[in-house]
Amino acid sequence: MFYTMSIDIQVLLGLILWFGERRFATITGAAAAAGQSLFFGIEHPVLMLLALGLAHVGYSRSRKGVGGNPHRTAALFYLGSLIIIAAIPWDRLAR
Repeated sequence: MFYTMSIDIQVLLGLILWFGERRFATITGAAAAAGQSLFFGIEHPVLMLLALGLAHVGYSRSRKGVGGNPHRTAALFYLGSLIIIAAIPWDRLAR
């Protein structure tokens, strides 16, 4: 439950930052071709929402007891969520 809540808070703060920036209007169109705009405008939010979805599915399935052992089910979905978070190309931040 705490993992899912922490991802919820991170996504909420990220969405506030994403919509609050002035660059949000320039993400679409030609600006999406640039590396930074594409990363912060499309790739990062989509991957984080996918990780959020996996965390919620894992929590929900473990609470309902779907798939036998609820701890194993939650661990597999949380691991998938962590793999997606780790797969976000953080090296683009240095550019």
